[in-house]
Parts: sequence; structure tokens; C-alpha cells
Amino acid sequence: MRALVLAIVLLSIPAAVSRAMTPDPTAERLAVWIAWSAAEEEDLSAAARMPIALAPRALERLARAGVETGATELTNRPVPERFVQHLRGLGIEVRHASRALRAVSADLTPAQYRKLLLDPRVGAIDGRPSYLRTGGEQVSGEEGGTRAPLGADPRPTRALPDPRTLTPAQYGNSWSQNEQIGVNRLHERGYAGDGVLVCLLDAGSNNLHPSLLQSDLVAMRDFVGGDDNVRYTPGDPDDEAGSDSHGTYTWTTLGGFASGNLVGPAYRASFVVGRTEYTASETRVEEDDYVAGIEWADSLGADVVSTSLGYLSFDNGFVYSPQDLDGRTAVTTRAAAWAVRRGIVVVTAAGNEGPGDRTIITPADAESVVAVGAVSFLGNIASFSSRGPTAHGRIKPDICARGVSTYCGTRTGGYAGVNGTSLSTPLIGGLAALLRQAHPEWSAFEIGERLRSAADRASAPDNTYGHGIPDGFRAAELPGGSLVVDATAWQDSVPTGGAGDTLASPGERGSLRVRVRNAGREATAPTRLSPSSLSPQVRVLSGSYQVPSLAPGASLWMPADVALALSDSASAPAAAPLFLSVLGEDGTTGARRAPLLLVPRQWFTLNEFSILEECGRLTGRVRFADPIGLTAIRFERRASNGAPLEPVTDWVALSPQRTDYTVTFPAAAVEAAEYFLRVEILSGLYEELAGPAEFLSDSGAGFRFCALSPNPLVGSGVVDLMLQLPRPTPVTVELYDPAGRRVDTPIRDQRLSGGQVLPITPASRLASGLYFVKVSTDFGSASRRLVLIR
Repeated sequence: MRALVLAIVLLSIPAAVSRAMTPDPTAERLAVWIAWSAAEEEDLSAAARMPIALAPRALERLARAGVETGATELTNRPVPERFVQHLRGLGIEVRHASRALRAVSADLTPAQYRKLLLDPRVGAIDGRPSYLRTGGEQVSGEEGGTRAPLGADPRPTRALPDPRTLTPAQYGNSWSQNEQIGVNRLHERGYAGDGVLVCLLDAGSNNLHPSLLQSDLVAMRDFVGGDDNVRYTPGDPDDEAGSDSHGTYTWTTLGGFASGNLVGPAYRASFVVGRTEYTASETRVEEDDYVAGIEWADSLGADVVSTSLGYLSFDNGFVYSPQDLDGRTAVTTRAAAWAVRRGIVVVTAAGNEGPGDRTIITPADAESVVAVGAVSFLGNIASFSSRGPTAHGRIKPDICARGVSTYCGTRTGGYAGVNGTSLSTPLIGGLAALLRQAHPEWSAFEIGERLRSAADRASAPDNTYGHGIPDGFRAAELPGGSLVVDATAWQDSVPTGGAGDTLASPGERGSLRVRVRNAGREATAPTRLSPSSLSPQVRVLSGSYQVPSLAPGASLWMPADVALALSDSASAPAAAPLFLSVLGEDGTTGARRAPLLLVPRQWFTLNEFSILEECGRLTGRVRFADPIGLTAIRFERRASNGAPLEPVTDWVALSPQRTDYTVTFPAAAVEAAEYFLRVEILSGLYEELAGPAEFLSDSGAGFRFCALSPNPLVGSGVVDLMLQLPRPTPVTVELYDPAGRRVDTPIRDQRLSGGQVLPITPASRLASGLYFVKVSTDFGSASRRLVLIR
């Protein structure tokens, strides 16, 4: 049986599948893909070999991708109808017929399975359980809204605004999630998805959501129910209650438009929407539906497929192993990779299985798809976001976007913040549509690479963030200058302590400096930035910024020309950004956000702040409660009272889940110095939190055997012992085996003092194994384990 599975002609089944997923003919039912033989393909009539009818835009996309549009490309041919009829004649119910996989899917009884093993018309049988998951999303806040009654789609004539005219107020709560990936600046250039066909494959969707009523909806298809309605219909046996929630989240995130509430990145794109998820169970059926949905998108000419679905484990207990996530095992992974080869940008969720390593899901393991992780509005990775790598060590996810409290529409017609890589994915799907509009000549592979290379961690990608958060404007490589505001500095009108704390605090009045930068490829025109605020916590009193022309890459701190009054209502750190209207001498307009954090003076509980001298090294320790909004800490010192602060350590990144930090100073410092802790908040704002630190020294507490290295010692060589001695004393070093027998005495009665690194050379006659190094002094003795590998 295994030889037959490996002898594949048309359906490529990886070795991992044949090893781990060999069908069990004793099972009650077995879900399989059945490929027809090469002889069956050769016997087809000329009419049966004719290519299927593809939409004109699909043919254009294939031509741009360099893919054959005729019948010589096998996957352009339909599934042989006579093969399907042959299987039905055997009593086998065919679920889906796939031209991409050149196979059909079905459930077989043990008797049917045994019969097909001997059928000359069958080329291969790929049998394995499958599962599709969307779980992990959490809605925060009230959904609100009223669900529209069922009935015909009252879609009016499109009246969507030109993206160049949008104001920050029109974005509502979706401003920051768009701004984080550079969508706003692409909107300013006029890109909002016009002429791009986006396919969403998901659970059901409420296509009558207010933010979708003006969308250009080309087609819908319910692959679960076999009809053209993706909206939940009470009484329909194929619709489970709430089945159109998840698809509404993702569609509105990518392409919704409701002025004052929500603007999706590609709100002017055209859409085909397919339902492939049946949320009441986790079975093979959804995976088959996904393959059918991908082929449907291809035939209609989709440019982008955004799918917030994942395939990992199954109701019957089967789980894809990390070794199976190799980019060519799961049928969904193979179908997604096939679509990319045909010129479709496939954007998919990395999964909500984090924070462990190798928790990526399929089809995110496909090398050519864009797998998306989730971050917060500050850019910190979400704990649930799945991590890579794939089985072959490829970095996944590829990039990240906002997946924590992402603002979107709900099935009831309201709006809410929702968590999950399911929400970060459509943001990137929308961004990919803008890149397709800006550069129709780019291939799907190139768009994926542009997104990766324009991300903020592209120089050092990892399996947590991938390449990081992309800057869509930079990825598009548009000509012209692009002015961005990337830092702010607050100045109190009445500084505290004589120097000001640089933090905007509740109840203050003051002014704001901003740093501007040209992120474009050409010089910017002289520009005026006029401030306004949508936050009730900030009131603009006066002022604007006059920005001169900036060369590409140049940055400039503008003077504190804008006066602000801050509300005294904030009890915890809260973002209260300014929106700066852009008016250039060349007629350019738009809006920029100036980041501003309102931080109450008592925003933080410091439980411990100390410096400990140990073994000739200084260690700083800080413990605190609930550091909301922090990004980094470092220790600074003064040599004498009134002297300027000097950094002692590098910045150490913080996270909301961590409240205990220990840092080792790079060099010993004088005991008389004062030490302070400073915290960096968002963009260049700092706060001195405590000081001077309590200086703890253990030099009078006896001696310490601090460390020995290297450990293990490989081969012959020297081991360094680090000792701390309160005053000069004789030192003896002995080695013992696990039985307590002394086997070597490298040092005997050598007089040492203070912090000391003492080198020893274990006797060459000692074999590989575990030993104990004992150090004896007048102040006592101590031992440490040493492993020798000879």
C-alpha cells in the first residue's frame, strides 16, 4: 500500500504525508484526495483537454505572471468528467474536483478504499484528516448596531470619496491601524484599491453591513451551502448561528468605509467573497472548500486573496506535526502556493497559537504566501501570535500588522475592537491591493518581497515578528517627497524641578516640538503643518509649524511653536495624538499624526530599585507594578551632586507582562556615585523615576565563589574561577569526583585578595565526566560543578 502511495504520477504527495498520514483502511470513513492516472489523462478526448473558461482579467494576470493560458498548462484543464462519473458509478460521493491538485476529494468506506487500490484509472490516493480553525479572536467593547432585515441587497450606486480628500476624522478609530503600515500616505497619493479585485475566503459575511453597502461586490459564493449567499440565514441547515461574524470582521477591516467610523485600506477595490468555513465542526470539508475557493478566485481574475483561516488539528485528534509544516504537505498550502505562481498575492494569518516556537499554521507555511502576525498599536507582538520557523527553517511570520483591538465592523451592523491574526491579515491584504494598484507590473512574488523589505525589522528578521511592520509607502517606492512626523517632545509652561520632565501630564499647559523627516525619494516642498486634535484630552491653543524643503532622508526638529492645554482626567498613560494638516506650496495636502502620550505623574509603583556589587561587578535591579505604555529602561549616574547624568547601561526593552528587570553594568563604578533610573516612553520622551539608588555591597559578607567558565570544558585548557574576597587570604582549589574522592589540587595556599579571576588547568589525566571544584579560604569554602569533555 505504501509503495502505491509513493508511486505518484499527477498528485505530488510529500514524503512526510506518506509516512505520517498513511490511510487506515479499517476506519469507518476516510477522507481522501484521489488522483487519476497518467493513462486516464492521455485517453481524454480533444474536447476534454480544452482549457476552462477564465475571466479576461484572469488571462491578463496569467500573462503578466508568465503562466501559459492554454491547455498545455495542466491546471488550466477541467477535471475529467468521465473520471468523476467512474467514481460515482462505484458509489463514491465526490465532494470537490480540483484542477490545481489534479484530483477529487471524497469520503471512502474501507471496501471502497481497497477497491480503488487496484483500480488502474487511479493514480494515487492521498488520505489524511484535515481541520480548519479561525479561533482566538476576542471582541473588546460593545458591538452595538442593529442588524438589517434579510432581503435583497439594496446596494446603491457607488459614492465612495477620493482617498486624497480624506481627513483624520473620517478614519475614526481606524486611523492608527492604517497609519501603522503606511496606508494613510498611500491614500494621500490616490491609492485605495481602484481596479483591483480582492477575494476574501472566510466564514460567512454580513454583506449588508453599513460600511460595505457602497462596496463593489462582484460575486459571492457559499462553498459550504452550495449557493451564492454568504450571509447568515435563519433556518438554513448549512448556516450555524453567528456564522457571518468572522467574515464581517475581516471584510470590513480590509475594505469597509463608513465616514467617522472606519476606513479600510482598499475600500475602493472590487470584491469576490467566498464562504469556506463551517464553524460548527472542524473537519476535512473546510479544507476542501478552501481549495475550491482558491480556484474560484483564480478563474474570476482575483489579484489578491486575503484569508484569515488556519489549518492545524482536527476533531478526530489528528494534528499536523511541525515536520508537516514544510510548505508542501497540506493541500491548502499547495493550493495557496499554486495561486501565487499564477500571479495572485495570497495573504494569510500566521495563527493564534503563540507564544511558543513552531506554532505557525497552514497555509502560512507556504514559502511564497505572506503570513501575517499580530502586534499592538505600540508595535509589540501579541502573546497569541504564532511563531515560526517552518519545518525547513524558513522565517515565519513574514510581517506583522495591528491585531490587538483592531477596529472593524460586526455582524450586527456595529463596530468593535477585535483581537487575532485574523484582523492583522486583512490590513496587509488591503495594503497588498494598494501595491497592486500602484504597480500592476509587479509579480505576486515581488509584492511579497517589497512588503518584507520595507518592514522595520528587515535587516534582522526573526520568528516572532518576521520582518516586522511594513511601511506601505516605502514598499510602493513612489516618486516624490513624503513628509512624516516621527517624534515629539513636550515642554511644560511651568517646568517642574527647574528642568522640566519632558512628559505631557494631566492638567498642564505647554508646547510641543516635533521632528519631521522626508521618507520619500525626492525633496519635499516647503510645508505648513496646522494642528488639530480629536482627543477630548488635548486642546490646541495656538500655533503651527513651517517646514522648509527637506532632502530625501533628512530630518529636522521643529521649534515648540504649538501651544496646548491638557485635560486633567487621565489616570493612566493614554495616547492623545495631534493631527497635523499638511498644506504644501506645491498644493499637496494630507494629514500626519504627532504622537503624544499623556502620562499622570503617579502612573507607576516602584517596588525596588537597587545596585548590588558582586564579585567585582555591579548589578542593577528594578521591580515595578503595571508599566503601561513603557518601552525601555536604563540606569544613569552622577559622580557628585549636581553633576550631569551619564548613561551606565544600554536601554533594556520592556513589556507589559514583565515587571522585574536585572541589568549588569558594563564596568565597575565608584561607590560614591548616585544612580538613577530613567524610562523612555514612545518617541523620545524620558522620565526620571527614582534615585539615588540604594547601593548594596556584599564585600563584607565573606567570600563568594561566583562562577567558573568555560563550563563544560572541551579538551585541555584553562578554566577561570571568579572569586570575591573581603581581604587577602590563602586560597586552595581542589577537584573531586562524584564519589567524593579528591583527584586534583591545581592551587594550594595561594594568597589572593579582592575580586579575582583565578585560572586553573585541570590535570590532563582526568577523563570526561562530572567533577566538583572546591575553593577553600580562611572565610569558609564553596563548591561548583564542572563538566570535562575530553
